[in-house]
Amino acid sequence: MNTVIYLRIAEGMSSDLSRAEDACRALAARRGWEVTEVYRDVASGMDNNRPGYVRLKETIAAGQVTRVISMSPEMLTRDHAEAERLVQLADEHGVQLHGVWSDASLMGAPRAEVEAAMASRVAVDRVDEPGDERVEVFVMMTFGEFAELVFGTRTTENPLRVPAVDIVRDTGVPLAELPGKRFTAVATEDPEHGQRVTAYRRA
Repeated sequence: MNTVIYLRIAEGMSSDLSRAEDACRALAARRGWEVTEVYRDVASGMDNNRPGYVRLKETIAAGQVTRVISMSPEMLTRDHAEAERLVQLADEHGVQLHGVWSDASLMGAPRAEVEAAMASRVAVDRVDEPGDERVEVFVMMTFGEFAELVFGTRTTENPLRVPAVDIVRDTGVPLAELPGKRFTAVATEDPEHGQRVTAYRRA
């Protein structure tokens, strides 16, 4: 079974690629997987025409890979629509997408499977894109699989609803303990999906 690694970092931060590769290779070694190829890009995660990323998708479509390891879903792409297309492509060709951050399949995995992997996650810091601004977010409450956040112009009357598992994955704080907690995170405006919050950290 062929296992490949995909690495992406933003312009001006390429020195962090080696650290990310070491973490991905460590995951492969723990699982007994042999890495046959490493794809690298120095580009924005919103650019879906990155050379390494395009070659990765071509390899998946050609049936030449069975596993892809990356640091996190955001390293593969920060475009929600593209993430859905990648998951569909992987599913069609029986390819597993794995992430170092939770040591589990992060894209398309059932929430219960992701939560079950929390105890074995690898503590590797996320790297934000240049220009990203960290804000303090307050978890007002959780509602089923979602958490409602208050920050900036988002008040208790207009909270932002986000997947709670993203906060659990990034911070290690159990779902039941999220209400009332404060974190820092990167808040961005997604042209297609509106405001989104990523890369949570304990305040």
